[in-house]
Formats: sequence, C-alpha cells, structure tokens
Amino acid sequence: MKQFLVKTRTALINRLHTLYVQAGKTGVKKKDLAATGSREKMNVLLRNGAQKMIMESIERELEAAEAELATFKEKIAKIVRKSEPAPYVMPIPGVGPALAAAFAAYIGDGARFDTAGQSANYAGLTPVLDCSGDTVQ
Repeated sequence: MKQFLVKTRTALINRLHTLYVQAGKTGVKKKDLAATGSREKMNVLLRNGAQKMIMESIERELEAAEAELATFKEKIAKIVRKSEPAPYVMPIPGVGPALAAAFAAYIGDGARFDTAGQSANYAGLTPVLDCSGDTVQ
C-alpha cells in the first residue's frame, strides 16, 4: 500500500513538473514541487487559464495522495505501538515502522516460540551454514 501511494505521489509530482516545463518555466525543479509550501510559491508562475486548471486538478490529487500516505503511516505507527516484538526489532539499523509491523504480522506475539532464537530462525534472520559439495555459503 505504501509503495503504491509513494509511486502515485511521485507520478503526480512528475506530471506537475511537466506542466511547468511545457509552460516554459524550466527553472522549476521536481524537488521544488515536493513540499506543499514550495508548491504554493510556484503556483503563481502559471498564468494561462488552461494550465492553471490542470495544475489545480493535479494539486487536488496530490493533496489526496499525501493525506492517504499520512493516514497509512499513522496506522502503521499504531500497529507498531501495540506490537509486542516491535521494541526489540526497531533498534536494528534499517528497521523502520513498516518493517517492524511486517515482522509483527509474520511472527505474531511470539508465544509459539520458546526462545528468541527460534523466532529469529523462523523469520529467516539467523545465518545458516549451507554446505553443498565443494561450496560453503
């Protein structure tokens, strides 16, 4: 879901950037259109009625996508706060709320495991020695 929302937001920013380029405003960069505040400053550059209408339409879609993304992030944060394994997983470098929520969904409350090592092995986080013929991995 998050990946879909991020891709949608990126596509809308790209469409908005294309609109500015078509209007001859080549100094506008995509990063200028990523933040709401800087987008509002750029909006005054479009004076043509049709371009302004298209820009406003893209803006509405972009605001909806950003609101949906914010709601999704809040839901993930709520899941992580309720999750029992999350405090143990979150300090691991590279693990954010989305991965912690996925881990919690995969492992559950962990009651079916006797040790932490068993749950780590189940999740595929434990290194495994694989010996096959002459190769050791």
